[in-house]
Amino acid sequence: MPTLFLTTLRLPSELRELTTTLVVCVVVAFAAWQFRVQLDKLRHGDFYWRGLTAHGKRFYRRQALRRLQIACLAGVVGALMLLGLFTSAHDHPKLVSCAWTLAILLCLWIGALALVDALAVWFSFEEERQRRDAEKLALEFKMKKFQEESLRECEAERDAEERDAER
Repeated sequence: MPTLFLTTLRLPSELRELTTTLVVCVVVAFAAWQFRVQLDKLRHGDFYWRGLTAHGKRFYRRQALRRLQIACLAGVVGALMLLGLFTSAHDHPKLVSCAWTLAILLCLWIGALALVDALAVWFSFEEERQRRDAEKLALEFKMKKFQEESLRECEAERDAEERDAER
């Protein structure tokens, strides 16, 4: 019977390294995919953002730039983590510590960019919600005014019909 790959792992550290390597590879693959998507949005913005106002196009362009930067940084973090995993800390302690320190700092920068992106989206859609609510109130006011005018016209017609019927 052939041995399974996971049964060849002897130590928990080997399993941890394998798991970490798989996670890092997924992060790098996701970063590469997001890089391609965001770069395509920037190159062909007229296709993605047609029908939007100039303000909306600027907003989505800045958002794509932020997300492109996040994707690049995530790829670099993945590469640094792989470097830190597969470089001997005993032989090259400064290289490993610098790789992990830089990876942590870049993760903090990615978090800051993600927070800025989330806040920008929230503020932008809050403006849209307020604009929509103002338009809704204006339409409700016009609708109420139209109904009142219609009621007055109906009452005037009914009064005119009653006067004609009395004659």
